[in-house]
Amino acid sequence: MKSHRRWAAVLSVTAPLLLAGLLLASTGAHAAAALPKITIVGVVGSSLNNVNGYTGTIAYDPSPWFGKAFTLEMTADAAGAVGVSEELLPDIPGEFFNTWKPITVDYRLTINGALVFSGTDTSNNGNGTRIETFNDVTLPAGIPDMPAGFVAGHTYDDYAVGVSLGQLGCFDGGTNGVCDAPGDVTEHAGIVFDYVWDIAVHNALADDSLPNLLSAAPDFTKGSGSADFNFGHFSQAGGPGLDGSDIARVVLSATSVTVAPVPVPAAIWLLGSGMLGLLGFARRRAVR
Repeated sequence: MKSHRRWAAVLSVTAPLLLAGLLLASTGAHAAAALPKITIVGVVGSSLNNVNGYTGTIAYDPSPWFGKAFTLEMTADAAGAVGVSEELLPDIPGEFFNTWKPITVDYRLTINGALVFSGTDTSNNGNGTRIETFNDVTLPAGIPDMPAGFVAGHTYDDYAVGVSLGQLGCFDGGTNGVCDAPGDVTEHAGIVFDYVWDIAVHNALADDSLPNLLSAAPDFTKGSGSADFNFGHFSQAGGPGLDGSDIARVVLSATSVTVAPVPVPAAIWLLGSGMLGLLGFARRRAVR
């Protein structure tokens, strides 16, 4: 009988505390906002295209990807990011876009079911990890190389997130794995996901602030998007047409874009630590 009374006493103390712990942890989890994970599904393009005046070659061979299905996941933590506004010169004077840094991006790219790249990267002064947005930009007539799908006179919203993937390796003489000789070439890569809305169809961004992708506003079924896999190419020798960043691209055409919340790890830790603390407190009270 004494044993039954002792456990009843313990339960009478712990049950309310367990309920309080669940409520506390739930409150903490809601207070620590979830992060948006963007999942892009589609098909890799059929070619590698030089851009920005580059006339050389790329040592890294992406041709096995061509025409294959891909899934790209990007989770951006933009807490503390600051937006810097820049004019869309020279093509659209008077219109501006915002670059948001610092951010941290978790990324995962699979092609044809195989993991190709994954990791985490944080903005710094020398890489392309960032968020870019523009709000209510009207495209004038006469823009050279008007991107496909855009119409002069229409007004657009745009959201883009880019991540640096780091070095792809040493090529053309880098036999020791270090690019330290004139004949050595090093290449690096990055991915930029870009999504555009015609505001006549869907006004996705209300203003120039950093959008909350977990709100109902940015609907990723009412615009169009794609991802660019960008290459950088550098040699120790240097020279015209040889060195550069963002000088060749493979386009990853999106057929589906979804956004889902990812719990912040701190919220999960709060649940566990809060429960352990309350259980310990309950045990001390019961023992007394």
